[in-house]
Amino acid sequence: MKDYHNMCFFGERTKHAISRATYNKLKKGDIIQFGIGARVGGYSPCRSRVVSLGKISSEKKKIAQVCLDAYNKVVEWLKEGVMAKEVAKKYYDYVEKRGFKDSLLYGPCHGTGMLGK
Repeated sequence: MKDYHNMCFFGERTKHAISRATYNKLKKGDIIQFGIGARVGGYSPCRSRVVSLGKISSEKKKIAQVCLDAYNKVVEWLKEGVMAKEVAKKYYDYVEKRGFKDSLLYGPCHGTGMLGK
């Protein structure tokens, strides 16, 4: 049984959280997403990093900055005793106010009790 996973995808495929391998060729300006994860108690979390092949366009840079800022806000909001659903609500509001609501695939903290009671 494999206890890790990794992935690398780019271009149009970065519109998806997870992608399948292709034989497409990288080109200047492509955004490349690298991900690695390990299975822990049946759950498989993944950490990703994004890089640009060459100079990043201003639109892609804006999107990347909103993502990075949202990530940093989630880290700031995650505290002992705070329900993950509260963090998720702040996250959705934060991203929506920046004009990227339709780009969200899923929220932060998934699988950690977002629904709560």
